[in-house]
Amino acid sequence: MKLSEEFSKSCIRIEKNLDPNPIAEKLKSLVTTFKEAMPVVKALSTDKLGEHHWGQIKGLIKKDFDIADPNFDLKALIDLNVNEYQEEIVAISIQAVQEDKLRKDLQALEEVWRVTSFIIEIDDKTECPILIKLDDIFTVLDESLANINMVLGSRFVKPLRAEAEQWKKHILTISDMIE
Repeated sequence: MKLSEEFSKSCIRIEKNLDPNPIAEKLKSLVTTFKEAMPVVKALSTDKLGEHHWGQIKGLIKKDFDIADPNFDLKALIDLNVNEYQEEIVAISIQAVQEDKLRKDLQALEEVWRVTSFIIEIDDKTECPILIKLDDIFTVLDESLANINMVLGSRFVKPLRAEAEQWKKHILTISDMIE
């Protein structure tokens, strides 16, 4: 964004120091378009955008393009009139980044439960197996329930809702069984 600001300031200086002319006006127009495109460029540069996000963007601008095409450059992007859809494209990018964060939160939850051990000892009096170290398990349960509720409370959870609901069901089942 700094570069676009510098270009914009240069255009202002040119306007002040030169008589009005078509070249200065064209330069100002190009710099303005460039400056307006920067939020879109930044939004599209995230590696969190999945195929469905790209589909949303292509559907929004009603044009197909290949971001991996070596000839796809800033001019090609601007020619797609992406500036017209800046807010929507930025929102899709934010959605992608947040979905990725939630996906990582679910993966972390899975890892916690993958390494959580349920230690069983045989009770001397009853000779029945009993769970020990319940405090550790209750701590993991409480943290897991708080984390899954945070995931489910996110406005970005929609594509992950089924998986998150399944995790909540598992956590509540474990909690019920231990209590």
